[in-house]
Amino acid sequence: MISQKIRTRLLLALNDYNKAIQYDPKDGEFRVNRGATYARLGDIEKAIEDFNEGLKLKPDHAVGYLNRSIMYQNTGRIDLALQDIEQYLKLNPYNADLWYEKGRALRLLGKSQEAIGAYTEALKYKNNNTGLFYYERSRTYTELNKMNEAKADLQQAISFGFDKIEPAYRQQFGI
Repeated sequence: MISQKIRTRLLLALNDYNKAIQYDPKDGEFRVNRGATYARLGDIEKAIEDFNEGLKLKPDHAVGYLNRSIMYQNTGRIDLALQDIEQYLKLNPYNADLWYEKGRALRLLGKSQEAIGAYTEALKYKNNNTGLFYYERSRTYTELNKMNEAKADLQQAISFGFDKIEPAYRQQFGI
């Protein structure tokens, strides 16, 4: 739940975006930004409508795809979220976190082998989440019954300081 102060600021921003869209209705950036404002206000469907329109007007707006993918994930439309993540990655292929999100979406869709590839791609661009990436790839290897790879990735996750590991999973590998 957002505070009243933040809500008031978001409503002012929404008013500004409405004026900007009236002034220049063909600017996709205004629609995407208004969509993000609707999302912050909790109006997911209006957010998605604006993202859709904004991306029609400006199909190279990477953040629009990112934002819409989050809305789709929040509403359980993982297949559509995955499409947007893929569009984002075409525009910005070096984002480790989005490769991770692609892996997560693929895993949710039961495409574990493809998820391994996405997690591997995420690991090429190491960042603060590298331990998490190794851990999730370990879990995915476990689903594929590739236990040696799973154990190696679990050890890597631990070496990067990732500590949110279920004790039973750790014990499974004697770690």
